[in-house]
Amino acid sequence: MEGPGIRFFAENLQRVIGQRLEAVEGERAGAVEPERFVGRTLAEVVPAGKLLFFRFRSVDDVVIRVHCLMFGDVRINEDRPGKTLTLRLGFERDRVDVYLGAARAATAGEMDDGRVPVTRDMLDPRFRPARGWDAAAKALPDAILGDALLDQDLFPGLGNKIKNEAMFRARVSPLDAVGAIPRASGLRLMREAAAFSRHFLGEYRAGRHIQPSMQLYGRRTCPACGGPVSKQEIGELQRKSHWCPACQPRKA
Repeated sequence: MEGPGIRFFAENLQRVIGQRLEAVEGERAGAVEPERFVGRTLAEVVPAGKLLFFRFRSVDDVVIRVHCLMFGDVRINEDRPGKTLTLRLGFERDRVDVYLGAARAATAGEMDDGRVPVTRDMLDPRFRPARGWDAAAKALPDAILGDALLDQDLFPGLGNKIKNEAMFRARVSPLDAVGAIPRASGLRLMREAAAFSRHFLGEYRAGRHIQPSMQLYGRRTCPACGGPVSKQEIGELQRKSHWCPACQPRKA
């Protein structure tokens, strides 16, 4: 689950704010310390990169932290038969279910630290590409781009689909070290990642699947040159990258 999906879930969950929590169930129910929250009123739902935080009134030091992992989902009043129920939050009028994810209690400080400043939030029009790229070039100059873009401290919410699409659209190779990429190319990459992230969120809001918008991800041939698309697990993270070796040649 990538940042646009988390933001979409948070938007849908606004309807639950102001409701009292009445029950907690699911595989991770014990890990969220339900006795701290049952009977309390939901005050805020905070999206933070790939995380969701639930803050309750009169509970100042602890929040509920949800991570949707790779295939997680959040539903309101909707069952998903056959899917592992990670957490169920039963409110006065609505039921929030988290499937195939992770959940635990967290400190309020962890939530506050996770809030993404608008200048680093690719889903915000005020995102500053130069700040994003310069931070990566300083922090991870020797990391390959395929790994660096998934660093959640640098690029909160950026996942594998956005990573691969942005690299193709910016014509940069996932195998190049961050420090080997010209700054102009890095800035273009940031702009492409931000634009695709916002488009991704728009598709969620419209109820459409993102795959038809993908230029390269999940395809066998390159739409630009017709050559084969490489798909390999690369770098320290061993996450699968999709790229066209002809259109995205290595710089070094």
